Formats: sequence, structure tokens, C-alpha cells
Amino acid sequence: MKQFISSLKDWSQKLLDTNLVEAQAEEILAAIHERLVEMTGVTAATSPQDYIRDTSLEFGNAICTNEAAKCILDTWRTVKFLRGTYGAIRHCQSKNPSEKIQLLYAGCGPHALFLTLLAPMFEEGEIGFTLLEVNPASFQIAQRLVRQLGLEGYMDSIHLEDAIRYRVPNSKQFHILFSETMDKALCNEAFVPILLNLRPQLGDDVTVIPANVVVGATLFPRIKRADGLYPQAADFKGVKGHSLGVVLDLASKLKENGSWGLTVPVKGLSKFRHLAFNTEVSIWGDIVLEQWESHITMPKIEAISASPTDRQIQFEYPLERALGIRISTS
Repeated sequence: MKQFISSLKDWSQKLLDTNLVEAQAEEILAAIHERLVEMTGVTAATSPQDYIRDTSLEFGNAICTNEAAKCILDTWRTVKFLRGTYGAIRHCQSKNPSEKIQLLYAGCGPHALFLTLLAPMFEEGEIGFTLLEVNPASFQIAQRLVRQLGLEGYMDSIHLEDAIRYRVPNSKQFHILFSETMDKALCNEAFVPILLNLRPQLGDDVTVIPANVVVGATLFPRIKRADGLYPQAADFKGVKGHSLGVVLDLASKLKENGSWGLTVPVKGLSKFRHLAFNTEVSIWGDIVLEQWESHITMPKIEAISASPTDRQIQFEYPLERALGIRISTS
């Protein structure tokens, strides 16, 4: 196991190198994923029902164990979150040189991925993770894996808890709040309600990763595919649309308790048939996960049907069971 931890440290350090090309990053992440799967048995071919069932939450879902384990293969998402979190830890160390840097990790998944990638690059006592996981199967696997890897000295605690409702003990101890529990255009997964719960409990100086999520919207006329199927995100790449600009800036909207509304006037609204939500994730500093770089920043395509008398489009993000930006016209 010491050899694997040494390899993990080497791989993680290589992933921090900004000269790394995508193919190199993919090879490294595939090697790590393969070894973690060998240790945990989380594979699509052999998984029990508990591994392939999403967890329904009060707001949104927590993705199933299998899907969470595969997130490492979303190359630039993993690389940029790693770089951003590493940079944030070093920044916190420079500000607090005598303190152990404490991270609250909401939604760690079965492989506690960012503990697994980050811990080998630090000495025990430099950083400590408090892990939250709502999926019982993922919780048990993560708890066992951290011990198998010999990284329990970096895990201060792990809790089978819903981060939407979790009450943080000793909340002022944390330097970093970390969560990547998100999908494109902030739909489905519970990132927004998690932040609404955890962020106010922590100190004013806490660093939140990611720092912000910005969603823009673009309107398109009807796009027809030769096969007659409904157009997918890739069908809109390179197509010029009518930009509506930013419709959700999460950092600013969190101050409004998560619910918000925006109305945008649009000339000739009835000629448009599709709306694409475009997501950009600011992780830390100047590290940004841009549109098309990741599953979570792929455009989310919605159909719209406006009458000839409609002159404006409304956007809302209600906190409800099915999370996502709602659109209507009037």
C-alpha cells in the first residue's frame, strides 16, 4: 500500500502541472480509478442495487455510488478542482502558519476522491478532513477505503449525514468548505441547498470551493437533426444564438436565500425554440472550469414555446424536490 500512496503522490503532483495535456491527465486518472475500483469493487458490471440507486433528498438527489465513483474520469473537472483545492490549502497555510487546515468535505462519494488525491501531498497534521456522505453504501465504502489506504490520519471524522440539514459542531474550526455535488446549470444535485445550509454556519473567513457558479442563457431557433431526434448539446456547438447574458450568479444569489427570479425582455421571442444554459465554475483564484470542459459545464438544452404576443422570458430557481432553473414566457 505504501507503494500505491507513493504513486498517488506522484500522480497528484503531475496533475498540478499546468503544462499537462489532456491525454496525460486522462491516463493518470484512469490508472487511479482502476486501482480504486480494484480496492472497492465499485463497478457497473458487478454492482448491487444499492450502488446504482440515487438517493432522493428534500431538495434534489445525491447520485448513486457507481456514478460518484466514475466522476474522477471527468478529466478537467477533477484536475481543476484538485488544483484549486491544493492552492486554497497552501493559501490558508500562509495565512495560518501554525494551524492544521481543516476541510469540511460535503458529498465525498465512495472514493473520498479529494482526500485520496490531496492527502499524500501533505504531512499528517497539516490538513484534516471532515467527510459528509448521505448515501449509506458510499459512506461505508469511503470509510473502509481511507483506512485501507492508511490515510485515516487525515480523516478527522466521517458522518452519514444529509449536508442539506447537517449542523456543524465547532463550526469556526474550518478553513475550507468543499463540495462538487453539482450537475450542469445547477440542476438535479443539491449543491445550492447544501451551501445555503453549511455556509452560514462557518466563519466569515472560510474559503468555499468552488467559489462561484455562473449560468448564462442563449436562445436558438429550431434546430433539426437529419435523424429526426431532439437536438443534443453537441448540435449547438458553433451555432450562433441570441445571448441573454448571465441569468444566475450563484455567489450573489446565495444572499437571497437561494430563491430568485429574473425577467429578461426579448424581441421576437416566438421565433426561438431552444434555450441553452451555459455553465462556468470558478473554483479558486483564477482556476475556472469553462463551458464544454466537463460534464457539469456542458450546455443544458431546454425547449421553449412562446406565443406571438410574448415579450419576455422569466427565470426562477425554486428550492423544491426537483432542482433546476425554471423558465416561462409572457
